[in-house]
Amino acid sequence: MSYVVTARAIAYGTAAAKYAEEKCLKERDKNGKIINLIPVAEDFERHGLYSNDAKENLTEMARWTTRNGHGNIKNQFFWISFSPSADVIEQLNTPSETMSVHDKWKEAHDNWLKFMGLDNCQRLTIMHHGADGDPERPHLHDIINRTDMDGNLVSDSFLVNRAIQAANRLSELYGQKTAAQIGKERKAEIKEKMHRALKSLTSFSFQGFKEACASQGIELHEVMNGTSAQMQGYNVVLSAHDSTMYKASDIDRNLTLKRIENLWRKLRQQAIKEEQARKNNELKNRDNGTKQIQKPVAEHATEQQRDPKLTGWDRAFRERQEPEHEEPRRGFHR
Repeated sequence: MSYVVTARAIAYGTAAAKYAEEKCLKERDKNGKIINLIPVAEDFERHGLYSNDAKENLTEMARWTTRNGHGNIKNQFFWISFSPSADVIEQLNTPSETMSVHDKWKEAHDNWLKFMGLDNCQRLTIMHHGADGDPERPHLHDIINRTDMDGNLVSDSFLVNRAIQAANRLSELYGQKTAAQIGKERKAEIKEKMHRALKSLTSFSFQGFKEACASQGIELHEVMNGTSAQMQGYNVVLSAHDSTMYKASDIDRNLTLKRIENLWRKLRQQAIKEEQARKNNELKNRDNGTKQIQKPVAEHATEQQRDPKLTGWDRAFRERQEPEHEEPRRGFHR
């Protein structure tokens, strides 16, 4: 998707600020042991705040909230994340003649906050140059005061939906596909590859299907029943793109455990028919080629039958000079 966004209201910003400012990626050895911590956090922006210290920024926000009569609310802050997809990151990380990389990130981020109605609030923004499981993916974290700079309390209702809708508007603004459009295309791609994998099986087993899917770049993750320890379903990941996980029924209801074997039979019959048609077509083309070769051979054989000792230019010369059925010459005898 173009933007992955998260948003929630929180009571205290201390833990969020600590996470944002001290985030490190864990470097592990081949045995999974942590051998190094790589800092990835960088201050990106402070809006409506004076101090350069995160804890003091939280105090500034709390004082502003109390001064405007909202000190008794439970959740005083918004904790939100702005994470563009790889293709958008490539655009943002390419400076133009008029805009630096920082300016491009700031413009996109500011527009997103504006669409959410949070652009007029105090905020602390931290950039992470990498994420767990995706060390090449930069993204932004915000701690935002719910009391805006006019003293009004910003509602926390439907916050996640507002964040998603704002991301969709941002995609439209920059001529990018929305998350819904990308999700629809992604599911169609997964369905096509899973059908292709299923069709390739000469006999059905879930393990065989799983291996065939892996060859198509599809990961299958079994969902086990906690009581019986039996598989009750499975989820799907298109590993070439991201770690977004879909239920099999979201891709195609015929791919669920109850229906997948029937779908395999149907696809297998289709594969057999296609293979037979291909063989018939090859045989037909081969026969046509044989006939084309045999025709000049037959004509050549007829020529040889006339006079097997004469071939090529000798025969052509004779036929030009002497008719095949020449009448005997008549002369006068003295």
